[in-house]
Amino acid sequence: MVVRLRLARHGKKNTPFYHLVAVNASKRRDALPIEKLGEYDPIPRPAPPITTLAAAIAQSFHLDSKGRDAAMKEIPSEKKIVWDVERVRYWLGVGAQPSEAVVKLLEREAASTDAREVESVE
Repeated sequence: MVVRLRLARHGKKNTPFYHLVAVNASKRRDALPIEKLGEYDPIPRPAPPITTLAAAIAQSFHLDSKGRDAAMKEIPSEKKIVWDVERVRYWLGVGAQPSEAVVKLLEREAASTDAREVESVE
């Protein structure tokens, strides 16, 4: 049995999100997977709001470089990529073939973790 790591599409029309799954290669895209390994949300969504009152008050008094209130700045948005790294390594180790989209996501995540490691060293 040939196993592939690929993305299974879920969500509504025009608002997709994907599950990273290990599935038999001969099965359809959204077939029942052998194992769910993670999630990928390609739509940038705002970061969660500040939850504590003290943090919100402290942030509201900070100004940016142009003298505007920092709280009024646009909230940065981010794409969500979450997966179980050890299980992905396991499936790749036993011969599972990743799809092209999964390879791109793995490369992007590897590049971003390398950048975070470089920032933490400096």
